[in-house]
Amino acid sequence: MNPLLDIFEGKKNIRLDAFMSISNAHYYSTRDPFGAQGDFYTSPELCQVFGEILGLWAYDCWIKMGSPTSFHFIELGPGRGTFLLDVWRATQKYWTDIDIEFHLLESSPVLQKIQKEKLENILKPIHWYKSIESISFDKPFILIANEFLDALPVQHFKSENGLQEAWVTYQNNQWSPCFKPSTQDIKLPDATKIYETSPSILNFMKMIYEKLKQQSSVALFIDYGYAENLGGSSLQAIQKHQFVDPFAHPGESDITAHVDFGALKKLAHDRALNTLGPIPQSPFLTSLGFQERVHFLASKLDNPHSFLRASRSLIDPLAMGQLFKAFAITNTDIIISGFSNDKN
Repeated sequence: MNPLLDIFEGKKNIRLDAFMSISNAHYYSTRDPFGAQGDFYTSPELCQVFGEILGLWAYDCWIKMGSPTSFHFIELGPGRGTFLLDVWRATQKYWTDIDIEFHLLESSPVLQKIQKEKLENILKPIHWYKSIESISFDKPFILIANEFLDALPVQHFKSENGLQEAWVTYQNNQWSPCFKPSTQDIKLPDATKIYETSPSILNFMKMIYEKLKQQSSVALFIDYGYAENLGGSSLQAIQKHQFVDPFAHPGESDITAHVDFGALKKLAHDRALNTLGPIPQSPFLTSLGFQERVHFLASKLDNPHSFLRASRSLIDPLAMGQLFKAFAITNTDIIISGFSNDKN
């Protein structure tokens, strides 16, 4: 019997978004998924320059925000704390005599323990939260989230024979997807395609956007995704650095979907916020001086080949450079670096 049946409260029929939510909650709360011994790498774990460059990007935003003497640095899904350490190494000499509070959104007790061991004695004051509603946004803030939104649950719909929604059923000792009639009032542009939506992401971003409207602040999201929803499923799972069936190992593999940045952009514009991007990660990082920093560090190494190979994967169009997108939102008229000043 599948070990997660108890976690699913004995349900053998569950909607896709609930299946994904419960599976990922169990997955992240019970392990460190990063690195060679885990299931996948993130950009900060591959190359320190990612955090250093984005730290300097954040510093540039802070200057353009008017250099507030008191502000919040917020990270959503801080992983092992590697990114924030790299950010701080690149910027601490600039943020002297500045009142910075670090706010980290992390629901996993396993990862929060790792973060505290790495960060608590270096970054002060630093606070951890399990929900976005708990974070204080009472000061100007810079918010960064790398590979965070992709793990939030999605729903699938199709309308070839009336509107139907994806569910997941358990039988013969395995989980498998199916479609059931839906009563939701949704019109799909193409009846022959599956359409992916994520009310969870939209509702989450609504909260961020409301906070952005209240302070002179900037938020940056980097994730794999697309600018226009053309239909089709992007659901995927990874385990031990290999793609696997999303329904084969619930709670034991990382289940994700590509982010619909077009929907997030529209949501921001509906709230009179300015957006930049989404643009591929490669031109974003390159315009910020990523390659120059990589080459400088490589010149200090006796054997730079593994360092160069890892860093190249962040900007290689065949690796993370094209699929991953950068998307920024602000309520100000400042020019945000990395986006060719193309604010809309």
